[in-house]
Amino acid sequence: MASLLHYLVTFCYVFPVLVTVHAQINKVFYRIGDSGIFDEGFFNVNEPLSGLCIGRNDSDANLPFPDDYSVGFYYASTSECLYAKDASSSISAFPTATETLKNGQLSFNITAPELRFYRLACDVIGADTNSISGCRYASMYNITITLDKDELICNLKFAHQDFDEFPTPANVTWYRGGVRLPGEEQVITEPDFTTVSSFTDYSVKSFSSVLKLSKYAGSSGVYSCKIFTPKQTLSTEFRDETAPGAQYIQLNPHKEQYVDGNSVEISCAFSGLPEPAIKWFRDDTPLTLNSVDKTVNGQRVSTIIIDSLENTVDRGLYMCQATNTLGVDQQTVFLRVRDKLAPLWPFLGILVQVILLAICIAVGEKVRKKKIAEKQIQKQLGSENDGNVHT
Repeated sequence: MASLLHYLVTFCYVFPVLVTVHAQINKVFYRIGDSGIFDEGFFNVNEPLSGLCIGRNDSDANLPFPDDYSVGFYYASTSECLYAKDASSSISAFPTATETLKNGQLSFNITAPELRFYRLACDVIGADTNSISGCRYASMYNITITLDKDELICNLKFAHQDFDEFPTPANVTWYRGGVRLPGEEQVITEPDFTTVSSFTDYSVKSFSSVLKLSKYAGSSGVYSCKIFTPKQTLSTEFRDETAPGAQYIQLNPHKEQYVDGNSVEISCAFSGLPEPAIKWFRDDTPLTLNSVDKTVNGQRVSTIIIDSLENTVDRGLYMCQATNTLGVDQQTVFLRVRDKLAPLWPFLGILVQVILLAICIAVGEKVRKKKIAEKQIQKQLGSENDGNVHT
């Protein structure tokens, strides 16, 4: 009897434990997976975070996702990595998240809404799940290049957490067109960072590197700033480019008309980065004249010179066309050229008119005199006839 009672007491103690163990074995925990798709570290705030949400049981074995899953992605505001799914006070949802279920694995893309330090977790809601676990850490960064007068400023801002410090020493290097600029390297360490703002569990720090463009006069193009750390490389680009502009086109010396044999310079002021290629046209026909490009009072100017103008050849509409990778712009001017004898034509016209008038007067006078003479002859003959009759 005592032995039976002993077995009953033992069973009463052991059975609840077995039930609990069985329940725990069947319990599924979901977490951000360490599949290599998503690694802890620093991430660009302008790019989505990608990875897997993985289901595991107490034996740490991966479990496939059910087809009827419901999932939410969260970042935590405390240092804990285990949250009950109803602990809404300690987690906040991402406003933008997409997920794809394929072959029992759930992949995701989430957009970080701000520059901060995140403890990421996925919460799968189902009949057999009531918790989420396995936070992954992500420190967001933003790297930009801005133009300030003749300086390019590469600015790095990042979310800093005590146990996830920015990996230093880091090397900052500048490039133009993919080619490293010699002498533009800088090594940075932790003391070089400036604290921008502080929060409960992280702070935002920054660092700036300056490139003086005056050292590279006329060298427009694509600049990049790269920060090499022991763990990863952060980089960004700045396109120092502007659309081409043909500001004006003018004749020198300025005249309304030119005469055969005169010389003239046709100048076109232009701008743009990269520097535009200049082409010259006359009446839409490309010119073979060599142009001279130079800087005048800080303005780029292209000039063609015609040493001896010919009316039949050089008269026409001249066009200066500026072209670079961003577009085309143009300006036009009309060149009037006249013959050397052009000033004589009005005088010759008048002279011809005078000669013709003189000829007309002379002919008229001759005709008039002839008529008068004929009349006198007829009168005289008439008088003689009258005398003969009377006789």
